[in-house]
Amino acid sequence: MDEGSFKKVCIIGVGLIGGSLALALKKAGLCEHVIGLGRRLESLRKALELAVVDEIALLNPEGERETLSPREAISQADLIVLATPPSTIPAFFPLIAENAKDDCLVTDVGSVKRRIIQEAERVLPQRLCFIGGHPLAGMEKRGVDWSNADLFERTVYVLTPCLLSNPEGMKKMRALVVSIGAVPLILDAETHDYLLAYTSHFPHIVAFALSLLLQKAGEKNDRAYCLAASGFRSVTRIAKSPPDIWEEIFLENRENLLKIWEEWEEIMDDMKKRLIEGNMKEELEKAKRGREFLDEITLQEGKGI
Repeated sequence: MDEGSFKKVCIIGVGLIGGSLALALKKAGLCEHVIGLGRRLESLRKALELAVVDEIALLNPEGERETLSPREAISQADLIVLATPPSTIPAFFPLIAENAKDDCLVTDVGSVKRRIIQEAERVLPQRLCFIGGHPLAGMEKRGVDWSNADLFERTVYVLTPCLLSNPEGMKKMRALVVSIGAVPLILDAETHDYLLAYTSHFPHIVAFALSLLLQKAGEKNDRAYCLAASGFRSVTRIAKSPPDIWEEIFLENRENLLKIWEEWEEIMDDMKKRLIEGNMKEELEKAKRGREFLDEITLQEGKGI
């Protein structure tokens, strides 16, 4: 097995991202055995059926004999990946602190990092290495059925080290990220949350808002829906994302989002003023150049950013 490989991996939360990471690790030959730990037996059985995981563990077994206990799953793992919604991740730290092996590497895939890092540093013991993670990959679907081993190909995978991180652990995580086809980017948690508010979280709010705007048009004239063609559908595709998950993300990163909201209002006020004056071309050209610059950015695969 390659550098950064693990004999046993425990994925806590086997949904789209957790399941895809399990498949990606297997495809890259980075693990021998994957244990899926979760709350719903039905979902875990599906993950087992799809060969996303090799063994399952139920958080509340209640007499189930076909599953491992959470303690067994965590104590066997060389790598633990927390792939539940960001707000729920810290709740697993006491269980991990009590049962994880001394040489275990712990990471997460949460899209908001600050509170996760703070709680990890507060709860997890120094004998464990924790490195925050956030793969910038996904889709508007959810659930293990949509798991894809190639989901992380040519995507940015943010790593957020903290006081519990160490050089050996960082070396392993970087190797893992590169091996699944992604590009590692090292950021502190504060910077991650601030920039992701611009590039992901606020755009999701805008997409949801545009969907609500179309509904208002539809209430006035239902033919509006027929006129929402490819442009509108492209801009609002992410509004099909799970509302419960995105509400949690918005609330977790509320402080940054409210700051950006003020900047957004300034931009919209300026655009409105230019519309009234009949002079929008300059701003539209500026926006076009900014979007074209985005297409010029190339990821250096295997080298990081």
